[in-house]
Amino acid sequence: MQKDKEAAAQNFAKAIQNLQIAKQNARFFPNVHYDEAVHDTYYYTALSYHKLYLITRKNNLLSNATSRGGSTLISSPGSSRKRQL
Repeated sequence: MQKDKEAAAQNFAKAIQNLQIAKQNARFFPNVHYDEAVHDTYYYTALSYHKLYLITRKNNLLSNATSRGGSTLISSPGSSRKRQL
C-alpha cells in the first residue's frame, strides 16, 4: 500500500510539472480550442495538487494550489482582452 502511495505521489508531481510547462506554452494552444485548453490545464493542475495533498498531507501543496488558481490572467491569442479564470 505504501509503495502505491509513493508511486501515485510521484506521478501527480510529474503531472504538475508537465501542466506548468503547458501553461508556459499556452501560446501554442490551437486558437479554435484555446479557451477549453486553458481551462483544462488549470483544472487538471488544481486537481493534481489536490490529489497530491490528499496523499502527502503537505500543507504547502494546498497553498500552492489555491494561490495559483482563479487570479491568473491570461490573454487570448488574437485578442487584446484578458480573461480571469
